[in-house]
Amino acid sequence: MKRVWVWMVTVCLVLTGCQGMEPAWREIPGVSSESGEKEEKEETTQQVQTQTEETGTKDSLSLSIPETSESAESLEETDGDEMESQNHESDERTDKTNRNDDSSEVIESRIAIATDIHYLEKSLTDNGKSFQAMVQNGDGMMIQYCWEIMMAFLEQIEKEKPDVLVLSGDLTKNGEKKSHEALAERLKRLENAGIPVVVIPGNHDINSPYACGFRGDETYSVQQISAKQFAQIYKDFGYKEAISTDPYSLSYVYSLNEYTWLLMLDSCQYEPKNLVGGMIREETYDWIEENLKIAWEEGVRVIPISHHNLLEQTNASEEFIKNCTIEHDERLIELWEDNQINIHLSGHLHLQHYKQTESEHPLYEVVTGSLMMYPCKYGILEVMNSGDMYYYTQKVPVAEWAAKYKKNDRNLLTFDSYAEQFLYDLSYRKVYESLQNHGISKEDSDKMAKLYARLTPNFYAGTIPNEREEILRDPAYELWKESEYFSEVSTTIQTVIEEENHNFNRLFVPY
Repeated sequence: MKRVWVWMVTVCLVLTGCQGMEPAWREIPGVSSESGEKEEKEETTQQVQTQTEETGTKDSLSLSIPETSESAESLEETDGDEMESQNHESDERTDKTNRNDDSSEVIESRIAIATDIHYLEKSLTDNGKSFQAMVQNGDGMMIQYCWEIMMAFLEQIEKEKPDVLVLSGDLTKNGEKKSHEALAERLKRLENAGIPVVVIPGNHDINSPYACGFRGDETYSVQQISAKQFAQIYKDFGYKEAISTDPYSLSYVYSLNEYTWLLMLDSCQYEPKNLVGGMIREETYDWIEENLKIAWEEGVRVIPISHHNLLEQTNASEEFIKNCTIEHDERLIELWEDNQINIHLSGHLHLQHYKQTESEHPLYEVVTGSLMMYPCKYGILEVMNSGDMYYYTQKVPVAEWAAKYKKNDRNLLTFDSYAEQFLYDLSYRKVYESLQNHGISKEDSDKMAKLYARLTPNFYAGTIPNEREEILRDPAYELWKESEYFSEVSTTIQTVIEEENHNFNRLFVPY
């Protein structure tokens, strides 16, 4: 059972002193729009209706991976005139009816959040056997289309023009220097368009022993980077603009505006060697407290962002707690609550989720899913002048991008269905093979694997309600419950079903 549990864990993980005072930011004045056009655009955005994602039962067992990836045009080579604004509705946007109807409520700032990009420089693969084996035996991330997804994403961000784009770690596949440099080069386009980009590292980005390239049926080691090199490569994406930097880590403070600071926390362990789990250095805590004191005195709202998770988001896997939650997280939670910080943003889990503390004034943590994993979403956090905040997700419009640039790859042109099927097929195959290896009949293995595979896309998309009732009625669910050998795995499935009882793609965080 240990081997099976370790496998299931891999699928889930890799898929890895002011209380009583009123802070001055509570008195933020209304922010007026620069023009009637901007106000009209914001009103239109607020009226976007939530779209329900439906996932059907599937039987396909094959993985569709392009034998040769179509050469992707550099964003720098794309004519700027071709990038006309298009109105893309958000798939999980908060309905206007959930908002305060007070017409004085104005968006003070709009923050775009993407995480776990796992970008791989194109020259590091020839799309041969070793690369395709990596994709087929991976956790569901679509590295085979990371270039196209990234280009569609950056073009969409350029159209939306948020006040800042936050990339919260695991920027590269496994910390390859070439991947970091290539990604930084692409990000320059947004900076040149007047959209600031700020980054922090993830556990895959620095001193990674797995940095490699793919050639034929072999993999080969490539150059990784140090923490100092990370700060140098991404100096234009937060570090150069920082109003305060931590001497002991890659943490820094970015001033979004006179009312809001982003506390970019480096939660990674990469010295003397790279570790999966997260922690905050003792010296960094001192630095954090100093900056929180200044923020309080100046009446500035602080929004902390880390790669690793602050709260134990789900009991679906012990690994989600062991290697995902920041060590001694209770200290950080207490620090946020003492300073009346009510939201924390993170990634790392590759799934869309959120949780709140059980307190009179709860602290919310929002985990944004991986940009490279179905359904390829990013988050938007709208900070209102009233102090309220609205979080919602949007899909990267890959299919629209592919049609616009006349791509002939069917997977790209039907990307939503392809991405869902890809994750389903991969999940089915791994579970089926594992069940067969432990003596379960072919018929029962098929039923049980289909149930898990059916659950996986919704679990990572944060939309389990779409499937929950049907799963409970599925005879395969009883097989999982009755299986003694797989009791731990069946408990994982049961936990997921019980926890995921609403949509994690939208959240209202009250003042």
